[in-house]
Amino acid sequence: MTFRMISHHGSNHAGGLAGTGLVGQYSPACSPLRPWYQTRGLPARFAGVVLADALRNESRQTGLVHNHPNSSGFSRADLRKLGHLPGLDRLIAVGHDGSLYRASAPRPGLNRIVEPLYEYSQKLVDAAAADLGMNRDALYTLRGHATASALAQTGYIDYAHAIVGGSHVNLTRFGEDRMAKLIRQLVQWLNNRYPNPTTP
Repeated sequence: MTFRMISHHGSNHAGGLAGTGLVGQYSPACSPLRPWYQTRGLPARFAGVVLADALRNESRQTGLVHNHPNSSGFSRADLRKLGHLPGLDRLIAVGHDGSLYRASAPRPGLNRIVEPLYEYSQKLVDAAAADLGMNRDALYTLRGHATASALAQTGYIDYAHAIVGGSHVNLTRFGEDRMAKLIRQLVQWLNNRYPNPTTP
């Protein structure tokens, strides 16, 4: 397993991923199977390995570690990368409050369900949290955790987390029972629409 470290700049979750001397500005417009960064003159090599080649090569089993300034769980863009890039075997997000999220071992079919599942998760979370007055970052935390949990329970990914600090406060405020119910709804939705995670 090879790991590469990349870093979000700023608190906008969809904003720039920037390199720590490894990659440059994140480019969401890039095709998922092409490099999802623009080097802008920065080196695209690390320890003699070209990152884009490693991410396209299934035998490389590359892991990427990146930070989330808002300490949320995985975004839809994170999960899309895990489903689209054959060499990306493990994705780790480190929140600035100390929270850790790990998704690994993506199964075939993940890339086709991430977008609709995340949309449905957003709808459910926003409705369930409407009476709590939670801010955008808190909602990102809830959506990311619920989505990844549902993907894990239906066999699309392995998911582990250690949620602490402000993220834990947000989850506690949302409530364990409410989160468990929401995850069950997502799992049921997935099972009804995409019943077999081993089928691409």
